[in-house]
Amino acid sequence: MFPNRETVSGAKPGRHVRKGDCMGFDIREFEPIDEECRAWLAVGAAYVPDRPPDTLAHFRARLATGSKDRFPHLFVATMDTKVVGCGQVYKPTWIGIQDCMTYDFMLYPALENLMVGGQAIHSLVEAYVLKQIEGLEVGVLSLKVRDDRPVRVDWLEANGYVCLQRDLNSALDVQGFDFDPWVGRIQAAEEAGFAFHNLPSLMQNDPKWCFKLHRAWLEVDTDVPRPYGPPSITEADFDTMLRKSGASPDTWMIAVDRTESNEAEGCGPYAAFTAANRILGTPTVWDIRLTGVRRAWRRRGLAIALKLKSIEQACREGATMIVTGNEECNPMLAINQRLGFVPKVTILQYEKRLVVS
Repeated sequence: MFPNRETVSGAKPGRHVRKGDCMGFDIREFEPIDEECRAWLAVGAAYVPDRPPDTLAHFRARLATGSKDRFPHLFVATMDTKVVGCGQVYKPTWIGIQDCMTYDFMLYPALENLMVGGQAIHSLVEAYVLKQIEGLEVGVLSLKVRDDRPVRVDWLEANGYVCLQRDLNSALDVQGFDFDPWVGRIQAAEEAGFAFHNLPSLMQNDPKWCFKLHRAWLEVDTDVPRPYGPPSITEADFDTMLRKSGASPDTWMIAVDRTESNEAEGCGPYAAFTAANRILGTPTVWDIRLTGVRRAWRRRGLAIALKLKSIEQACREGATMIVTGNEECNPMLAINQRLGFVPKVTILQYEKRLVVS
């Protein structure tokens, strides 16, 4: 571990570390051996202290199932051969533009203002990333950074990056949730003609479940605040996403409008859903990927009822925490805060326009 700079070959705050000196700074491709995987996990636990630490088994599973068409390239920063930072370069799936690449970089927080040969470590990381995507005709380089990393935020804004969006990450204490103030909200939705199902029951009983949920997903996803339009996803790709290893469709909750059920719609159209997934390696923590109510069914109390049904299930199944992120102006953020989600950190999305040669 590297809790402070003194543990890194005696480095002192503000010291400039030059390539070739005793500290042997380097950025290189990640080697998927157990020792390096554990080093990656240690950096991640220090960089993201508010989330449950990943496990070696889960990390290895993600390495084995990563999508090759996203151009994933994993790398590490080392000092005296010890891993002090780690990152990846890949094509983002949540941005609906084709010439964008993104990179993540986690670093022991005490090393954020490290200088190497007169350059900020973040300048060296960026140069390494640009080298990896050379020749790919990338027009936009994007990344996300926590707002509690002011040194990196300052570096980004001084080096041509523009902040496009702020997402507030929040967490809910499931076992401590007080249902009393919300008595009657679920019942009111049910009496209005809505039924709540988790996804496996719909997969079993509704032959058109994938078509209907895919249609609901596209409509809700279109309304999510974001700098760019949503990425396109076919029904087949959507089905694959739900069935892939690590997905937990049993934690998805869907509101079905029974008042509009007919032969064509079967059990009725899907009016709203919340896509919660157990975090692999820490199944007692659920991560909400997307929650939304379709336009025709809004302002009927469905969002609150849907969230309450999901929290009910999480509590019943022994979950300890639900985590989620919302753009700072998204109405769903206010709903989450009313329910007791506590803000943890703000994630800033930056982009830099590149000159394509």
